[in-house]
Amino acid sequence: MRIQPKTHKKLLRITLPLIATIVATALTLALPAARADTPPDIPGISTALLPFKIYLPTVFKNFTPVTGNSNLSDVAVDPNTGQIFVASLRSNAVHVIDGGTNTRLRSVGMANGPTGVAVLTSTVLAPGSGSFQFVNDKIFVTHLHALNNWKPGAKVFSAFDTVARDVGPDGGYVGAGPTKVAANNNLGRVYISNKWDKLAVVDGTANPETRLGWVAQKGWQGAYGIAASEATGRVYLAARDTGELVVFDGNGDRLLQPDYIPTHIAPPRPCAVFDVAVNEATGHVFVTCPALGRVFVLDEALLTLPRTANATTPEKRNGSWARVMDAAAAPWIADIAIPGGTGSGEEGIAVDPGTGWVFITNAAQNRVYILQDSPSGSVWLPPMVLVSGFSTPQGIAINPNTHRVYVANAGDNTLRVLEGTSPFTGVTSIVLP
Repeated sequence: MRIQPKTHKKLLRITLPLIATIVATALTLALPAARADTPPDIPGISTALLPFKIYLPTVFKNFTPVTGNSNLSDVAVDPNTGQIFVASLRSNAVHVIDGGTNTRLRSVGMANGPTGVAVLTSTVLAPGSGSFQFVNDKIFVTHLHALNNWKPGAKVFSAFDTVARDVGPDGGYVGAGPTKVAANNNLGRVYISNKWDKLAVVDGTANPETRLGWVAQKGWQGAYGIAASEATGRVYLAARDTGELVVFDGNGDRLLQPDYIPTHIAPPRPCAVFDVAVNEATGHVFVTCPALGRVFVLDEALLTLPRTANATTPEKRNGSWARVMDAAAAPWIADIAIPGGTGSGEEGIAVDPGTGWVFITNAAQNRVYILQDSPSGSVWLPPMVLVSGFSTPQGIAINPNTHRVYVANAGDNTLRVLEGTSPFTGVTSIVLP
């Protein structure tokens, strides 16, 4: 039925004030006055004494519509099988590469818009020899949309599978905006960041894989990069819009307990942090700040996750609790400037624990920057830059056994292969469908 112009204007006069009233009422209900309630595990602290802040998303990633040719996103490596897994945002697939021959083996179909990918290695070996012993290694992939172009989720497939399956019930639902994924092989857990939702935790060893739940307290916005430390069991989340590194205790699934409150650490400089990586050999946590062209380094050996009120300032944010640690109280050991590196680390950062080299992609400049981790935390070499063979580089991953580096080029739809030791020679570029 076609609405006549006069009727249309009349409807606008009626509905616009009504919509404004509804929005105002919703905001009033969502922002109550400070209450004298108590955070779950901090006795005696009243919200009436705490600052009340509202955090709304202010940084948005411009995703290209999921049509046309493939657009590569994240990369992950299975060191056991030597396979490389490349998420293709537009072709709705994960391409599987043989790291020995640098050839594509197959493409595993996904739901619409796969973005994040991580490998969970298994300690249960299959009969036989060679890489096929590691058939139980699993690859977890987040996707922005399902086949109905809305419902997001996660999928999983084993090392030599050709078909993926949903993670857990509800069609693999793991939150409203699953983006990046990290795995802790020691704990058998998979952690999924959500741009608009809570941190999801998956039992990757279960058969079938099970979504255990979400972290109860969410005092951040715009979660993006995520990393898991196998040495400490911690999970590190880059919250872009609140400009914080959020730290969770994954040991014994502590982060899923109702009384658990994550620790929010302010970076050395105010910045929308995007991505994070951990060097398991040194315990150094690398956090990217693309807008300033900087990388911040935190020493997790010097970080104590607080469990008492005196350790941090508890803060109520939109109904959730956050333990807030300012930059001066956090064990930041380096604030590294990347000369001319604005935009570095929006999509990719990877660390080789065997060599200490840190690789950071810069899509806008078609470059990869390289840092050398300092075991002592006191000597940092000037960043180096590679400019050959990159076209809008996105995700990046390293095989710790061969020290080869794999970079997903979204611009020309290739996987760039580099030697991960100086002089970082280019090996080949693999064209993907």
